[in-house]
Amino acid sequence: MGDGHRDLPQPIIPISFAIEKRGRVKQKQLVSALVVLSGVGLFLAFTISLWRGPFTSDKALSVVIYGVIAGAALAISASGLVVTYTTSGVFNFAHGAIGMLMAFIYWELRFNEAPFIGMQLPAPVALLVTVGIIAPLFGIMVERVLMRRIMKAPLVVQLVVTIALMFLILALVKIAWKDDSTRPFPAFFGQSSAFAIGGVNIAWSRFITLLIAIGLAIFLRILLFKTRIGVAMRAVVDNKELAALNGARPDAPSRLSWALASSLAATAGILAAPEVGLSSVALTLLIVNAFAAAIFGRLKSLPLTFLGALILGLLSTFGSTFWDLTNPRWAKLPDNIPTIFLIFVLLALPQDRLEFATTQGLRRLFRTPKLHEAAMGFGAITLFVVAMSYVLNDTSGLNRITTVLVTAVLLLSYVPLAGWAGQVSLGQVFFVGIGILGFTRSFAGQGRPIGFVTAAVAATVAGVVVALPALRLRGLYLALATFAVARGASLFYSQPFAFGSRAVEFVRPKIFGISLDNQRTFIFFCALVFTAIGMCLVAVRRSRFGRRLIAMKDSPAACATLGVNLTMTKLAVFAMSASIAGIAGVLSSMNLLSGSDGKLDAIGGLGDTLIAVIGGVSLVSGAFAGGVFSQFIVFIQEKLVAAPFSGLFSALEKFGPAFASLNIMRDPDGAAGGFVDGFSRMMPWNRGTPAAIDPNEIGDVAGAGDLRPFTNEDLNNLDRRLGVPAAFRLPDHDIDVASLAGSALRGRN
Repeated sequence: MGDGHRDLPQPIIPISFAIEKRGRVKQKQLVSALVVLSGVGLFLAFTISLWRGPFTSDKALSVVIYGVIAGAALAISASGLVVTYTTSGVFNFAHGAIGMLMAFIYWELRFNEAPFIGMQLPAPVALLVTVGIIAPLFGIMVERVLMRRIMKAPLVVQLVVTIALMFLILALVKIAWKDDSTRPFPAFFGQSSAFAIGGVNIAWSRFITLLIAIGLAIFLRILLFKTRIGVAMRAVVDNKELAALNGARPDAPSRLSWALASSLAATAGILAAPEVGLSSVALTLLIVNAFAAAIFGRLKSLPLTFLGALILGLLSTFGSTFWDLTNPRWAKLPDNIPTIFLIFVLLALPQDRLEFATTQGLRRLFRTPKLHEAAMGFGAITLFVVAMSYVLNDTSGLNRITTVLVTAVLLLSYVPLAGWAGQVSLGQVFFVGIGILGFTRSFAGQGRPIGFVTAAVAATVAGVVVALPALRLRGLYLALATFAVARGASLFYSQPFAFGSRAVEFVRPKIFGISLDNQRTFIFFCALVFTAIGMCLVAVRRSRFGRRLIAMKDSPAACATLGVNLTMTKLAVFAMSASIAGIAGVLSSMNLLSGSDGKLDAIGGLGDTLIAVIGGVSLVSGAFAGGVFSQFIVFIQEKLVAAPFSGLFSALEKFGPAFASLNIMRDPDGAAGGFVDGFSRMMPWNRGTPAAIDPNEIGDVAGAGDLRPFTNEDLNNLDRRLGVPAAFRLPDHDIDVASLAGSALRGRN
């Protein structure tokens, strides 16, 4: 009886299937090994070409000691990212901004007069108040107000909300503390207080960083794996409902994890402030470097995270000690070592599996416009822009209208990639720079229109080059990879074959003999470019390729099952998006009459992402709405600069987009969603067409027929979810709910 299970038939696995699976595993391992070898080869190439020597035992010891200390500082910040991701499933882009904010608060309590007290607090008291009270309360508030609402939201919603939080914090710091003033931030025990190990002087402030990192590693390991609350924290992210059934309170572990992560970010920010200065952007980007260490640990392993931070610290210290960085082309290399490390770590990770059965919230479904309908809409936009150029006919007004159109063209690049294909890219600003570079290097000084072609081709090639290694990545890893490319672009732009250290000036080309020197003529030209690209995108959306992009966003596994070549589809959509961004770079250069990398930073690219979401990333018309919103914020800020509350509105350029983009939690379709639906139904040929389905307006049908009886309202909600037109729905008096429920129960039994 006990051995009866041996008589049961065992599943037969075909030999060919096992061999094929083993071959795929070996192929993935081979790719990862090649990536690691490429990274080692690049490091050796930099070392050989930039070596300044000599190599001595004292220098080697200093590299090891200072590298370990630098890695400890990164490990403190990276561990906070791992804690929040393993317990909530949300990657917090605002982690660095939280640490920066707490560093400013600590400075206010320690070195400035503390509010409501009128005196400087001692260092231990200020540290306890900041790290032990203010930071945890801030983390709990963030979890309660924002993160709890997006834990099960799509990735783009999670990323946009955390990026918006980062911009909100940057705006808050700009309002409360002016960055243009120098603030002393002495290190703990002072820089002169040090001790020596083997002839290497170590400041006590840096040694404290190492001790704190070791203590936090031990504390987090015990907390997450040896305590009941730690087990509950890890269980909540796996299955919140199942954890609740086993007695855990899901909200409590989530609050604790965000409170703990905020305290870790505060600790990292306070320890880093004496090294880089009390600067909002510098501190934020410094803690952003911890992304690489967190990804090295796969966002779940604290030991691997600390190991990644240690390797990164040693690499950075080795480069600053033994590399000759006096050449301007390599001046930005030390700042980009974490970025390069992040790119190689992401590429070396095993390829994610395709998602088969995932549940997502309903999206509002919009009717795809026909080409003549889209032409009417773009014609209306062009007439509106031309009319506004005569209303705002001064230099400032014309420049503002031009910027609206240039921004709108850039936002069009997000539509096919993020809006339709679901490929979250945070590096579109890199393709803008490639477009500018391609334009300035091809007859731009002579005003020849061939620069448009070379810019689009250069950006397309760059899109394919970026997409080829990124094909192994999906979701969060793809977003971080494109963000890393945008951050590392500064090193590429500083090379002599790119921008170098100069800006390239040129004249505007003539199009069919028409000069674009007149600003109003140039506005009309930008409107035509926006219309042409927009019409092409509408045609793509109505084509077979457009339907393939939508299907790939809904279910990549289903597309692969049906024979869709996901690799070629991703390459095509990346190339398309990059070419549009490159053309936007051309228009930007023509507007400024120069090309440079001055405004091509990665943080600015994140702002463009927020603007795209505000307008509506899945709608072509959303690009124009986003462009208008971006300049409307600037216009309001300029008008209120002399108002009594000018200090409050000084950061409106960051605060406005960040605050508006939080609306994605309620309406992922952006500002253009409702307008497009209402405008399309006003057309004579669309009268009587039902409005687009808004999931927020549909009642909940959970448990109907199982935990509770069916009602007429449940059936109506089901019809609305399925998109059944009102004309085909049964009236309430014709529905026998009791018989339906009885039939369902009989069918179950």
